[in-house]
Amino acid sequence: MACLAVHADATLIDFESFADGDLVSGPGIFGGVAFSATGDTIKVTSVGDASKVARHSNEALTPSYTATFLTSGVKFVAVSFSNDSPLESSLWLNAYDSSNHLVASAAGYIEGSPFCDFTLLLSSSSDISYVTFGSCGPSAGGLYWDNFEYHKYTVPEVGRSVMFLGLSMLPLAWFNQRRSWTGK
Repeated sequence: MACLAVHADATLIDFESFADGDLVSGPGIFGGVAFSATGDTIKVTSVGDASKVARHSNEALTPSYTATFLTSGVKFVAVSFSNDSPLESSLWLNAYDSSNHLVASAAGYIEGSPFCDFTLLLSSSSDISYVTFGSCGPSAGGLYWDNFEYHKYTVPEVGRSVMFLGLSMLPLAWFNQRRSWTGK
């Protein structure tokens, strides 16, 4: 019986290495993903206990964010949200394949107290090409996010596994053949 191993590569983006005001939207900033915001840019800012988070530049907007994966095999995504508003907000995270079909979604509710955290996560059996996420409600403009995590899963191609299995059986075949030659 042959087993195919699945290999997972996890990437966590936490913005701690960026300075306040650093732009984190657009291509070339992160190797495996590019972030964008509808009608705005995304910058790093310090909040609460001085941790670094990402948020849109214009707080009057309530943009949706997009993370486009520049690599294949992404099957899992998690985003941690928080807000700096005393009002509640509904959160959403949607995943799409390369044909723009919705393959997974998650939703949640963040309480109306400043610096309340909530993490949405989703997984898909299909490759995820990009995710959109954001919030709606009275405090949507005060939303920020941190700890964007994604996992790539790869399965070795079947041909290699079959070849390895075949090669691993050669000593057994040789031993059986040798026994038939010697009559033992």
